Amino acid sequence: GTIVADEAQYVKNFQSLRSRAMRRLRGRFRIAASGTPIENSLADLWSLFRFLNPGLLGSWDTFRERHQIPTEAGELGANRLVRDLIAPFLLRRTKKQVLPELPPRSVEILYLELPPVERALYQEQHRRATEALRQPEVSGHRIWAHLVRLRMICCHPALVHHSLDMVGSRVEFAVELLQKLAVE
Repeated sequence: GTIVADEAQYVKNFQSLRSRAMRRLRGRFRIAASGTPIENSLADLWSLFRFLNPGLLGSWDTFRERHQIPTEAGELGANRLVRDLIAPFLLRRTKKQVLPELPPRSVEILYLELPPVERALYQEQHRRATEALRQPEVSGHRIWAHLVRLRMICCHPALVHHSLDMVGSRVEFAVELLQKLAVE
């Protein structure tokens, strides 16, 4: 009788197969738990509420016209009605409220020099990316794909060069660091 959607942000795209499947489930009561209910736009919130409480926020076209477009245009107070409508259905808690015994977050930045083999792979990918980006009418998707490949090589070269039989320097470094932390 109860449907619980954990990590509900994964049904944020109301046109996705996952979202459609969730809406077809039948139950008298629905709950959604998410650490990030709105990641990109108010459309994410509309999709979640289409699952949780169909009709509360109106049709997609009405919601978009009344709330999303004015909010994205920067109109002050444009989303106040949405907040008022959904407030009775939300339980928002901060990390401190949920786990007060957690220590404060600490951040340590560690630098790792790529070894020669990995540096050569990175430089070759960088050369390809630079060459491709000089082409007329390069798309944003293509730029993004090159940036992702460069990052993947830094994380682990075998993510891009699947035939490589090696452990990336970052993986080795992370394992060593975790082993040290486990001993402490």
